[in-house]
Amino acid sequence: TASTNSADAIPIDVTVPASVDKVTVTIPVENAAPGTVIVLVHEDGTEEVVPKTVLNEDGLAVTLDGSATIKVVDNSKRFNDTENHWAGDAITFVSSRELFNGVGNDDFAPEQTMDRAMLATVLWRLEGKQEADVNDTFSDVESGTWYTDAINWAAEAGIITGYGDSYGTNDPITREQMV
Repeated sequence: TASTNSADAIPIDVTVPASVDKVTVTIPVENAAPGTVIVLVHEDGTEEVVPKTVLNEDGLAVTLDGSATIKVVDNSKRFNDTENHWAGDAITFVSSRELFNGVGNDDFAPEQTMDRAMLATVLWRLEGKQEADVNDTFSDVESGTWYTDAINWAAEAGIITGYGDSYGTNDPITREQMV
């Protein structure tokens, strides 16, 4: 059973047979909470949160595409404006997986409308921050912004479309557009 205390997190080696492409592993974790995540520990010592860590009744499940060293940590983020909020657990879940980062000044802005750039960024983070081959998909997506790579990737992958040659980065995303 793994500990969720980051200071006490002991790396766990998971060995996947060479004949298996991917495997889903469940790590028993006592008192797992929405902020509990799996972290990949790379050979060079760097660590990477696995955004698709799933919380279930047995602990945490993660799909691995080969052998790995992992740790279980509490990666909960604290925001000034989410304490006792009805969506608190959901906010902890998505922010601990680094899908949402908040809006700055230790605020999450749970009542703020999501814009089209935010949606592309969340999807991009969920899929592992993949690079796009195209860098000038839309006329209103400037190079080097926090959402540039996400929008270019999502457009190239066919996940998003714009309004002709523009994307509408700051436009609110409607439920219809999201679908």
